[in-house]
Amino acid sequence: MLCATTAIALPAQTFTTLHSFDGTDGEFLNAGLVQATNGDFYGTTYFGGANVYGTVFKITPSGALTTLYSFCSQTNCTDGQYPSVALVQAISGDFYGTTDNGGANGYYGGTIFKIARSGTLTTLYSFCSQTNCTDGSDPSAALVQATNGNFYGTTGYGGASSSCVSFFCGYGTFFKITSSKSSRRASRSGLLSFARRRGRVNQLPVSNTATRKTHAFRREVNA
Repeated sequence: MLCATTAIALPAQTFTTLHSFDGTDGEFLNAGLVQATNGDFYGTTYFGGANVYGTVFKITPSGALTTLYSFCSQTNCTDGQYPSVALVQAISGDFYGTTDNGGANGYYGGTIFKIARSGTLTTLYSFCSQTNCTDGSDPSAALVQATNGNFYGTTGYGGASSSCVSFFCGYGTFFKITSSKSSRRASRSGLLSFARRRGRVNQLPVSNTATRKTHAFRREVNA
């Protein structure tokens, strides 16, 4: 048997830096991008911006960046601070996300927000609205919109457990938030509170399954 091998030349790969952040337009990109239906990319920075507490930005495929919002633009950062996860584009076309901290109830709460492509931000919910943060705190994971239109997510701390470590109480929650397009109001429901710490709540986004009928969350247990 006679065998012959032929080298196949692959096309050269081209790498291009489209934008370099300088702090004023954001700093420390801790989350992935989402490509919107208009073709542009949207994302968040954890630090930087006009108030150094993070931003929401838009960037075109060619690299033209626009800062849409700088967090802590409101007194005492009631609009939130430190957005650490990717945005989710809803069926309506608006984007939804969370901030680790800030909101109407102090630094250790966090928020759920909606932002239009124009940059108009609406705070939908401020965590730690309930005594001892039984509604959760530190929502450091992305939201997912289910087929019923509601959003689902998790918090790293808070919940029904009263156990506290330093400033943090509880072991996390699983929640949903409904939004009324007409009234622009939102209501949040706690679906689950973690009761006992055997590890830590994974700050991973709730995900739609292939059947789009169930929602799941992961919890990492340390031996």
